[in-house]
Amino acid sequence: MTVWLGTTIKFDAASTYPIGLLIATLLVMIMIVAARLLHEHTPTVEEPKITTILAALSYGIYLYHWPLFVIFSRLLNSGQAIAATLALSLSFAALSVYVIEPLIAGKTHLRHNSLAVAGVFVIAAALTVVTGRQVQAAPALSQLDTTLWTEGIQQDIAQYRRAKPEIVAAHTPRQTAAETRLAQSRAAAAQAAKGDPHGYQAQNHQSTAAAHHIPAGVSIIGDSVTLGTASYLSAHVANALVDAEGDRTMNQAVSLVAQQQQAGTLREFVVIACGTNSLADYAKVLQQLLDTLEPGHKLVLVTPYNGKAQSDWNSSKLTVLERALPASHDWVTLADWATTAAAHPHVFKGTDGVHFGGHQDGNVLFAQTINDALIAAAKKPAKK
Repeated sequence: MTVWLGTTIKFDAASTYPIGLLIATLLVMIMIVAARLLHEHTPTVEEPKITTILAALSYGIYLYHWPLFVIFSRLLNSGQAIAATLALSLSFAALSVYVIEPLIAGKTHLRHNSLAVAGVFVIAAALTVVTGRQVQAAPALSQLDTTLWTEGIQQDIAQYRRAKPEIVAAHTPRQTAAETRLAQSRAAAAQAAKGDPHGYQAQNHQSTAAAHHIPAGVSIIGDSVTLGTASYLSAHVANALVDAEGDRTMNQAVSLVAQQQQAGTLREFVVIACGTNSLADYAKVLQQLLDTLEPGHKLVLVTPYNGKAQSDWNSSKLTVLERALPASHDWVTLADWATTAAAHPHVFKGTDGVHFGGHQDGNVLFAQTINDALIAAAKKPAKK
């Protein structure tokens, strides 16, 4: 059963984590109980020697294997790294169980195991040297990592600054708090429209947000790609509130949309940029997003881009599905970042082909793609 689970349950399937891991845990419990019952009902039967040895070494192997594999995987190919890891994990586990632990417990004396102890120190010294060389040769923090860290901190600061009015609103009668938010958002929208007569808010003649008590402006919900350009988006997309987080999936975005709607903070234009981490249920989750958004909103979908993606990847399939939606949903607009990004590969130079964090041209292109889509969305009706 365990082998079957390992070969059939996929990493990118949403059911793997709540269901697959639960099944695996239950199977382990059954194995433990079965082993215990077998032991109690066969008191006169000795276990095979190899089973006893492996049982004694198992925890040591568990402790040692990962750091060893991390080291060897950088120096050797996969097969060699696995072989070296297995050999040394077994060796260290045996030394721990049969030499070091008895020494610590006072069950044996150093002079009886001096050769084994010397071997331990020699191997440990060699591994220390190898580890030191790897640390010294490791690359410094990349520009992408730096950008994601700093953007995350800046977003946290912005959220902290918004905390006070949100706390005040939470202790204000609901109707009064909602009216205050609406008044503030409309004032900001009017100011933005006056400042940019060609922007999306100046074109938003078919808006029904006021009738549905929806704050004006844009809610941008994204993953790490959006996080890498969050500050730029906040400054260059009028009246926008950015909420981005690394590794965010579409279903997490849907949950956030529902939470913000419930709180009355989700703005009229909803920009979703979360397709990079698509799971196998991408079509179902996208439909949930369409169903979750309440009347009065206008949805903008940002297609994901991955320079290494194949046509059978979930993110690629999601892009195809998103491109087809505006034809059947007049309140949905496409911000085709996948097409724009593919036409400007220079913004991904030195990156993983997904993030452009730190490349100013990428910031400009991403914001322009969203702004163009917002202008197109402003000219279309809202969800009814």
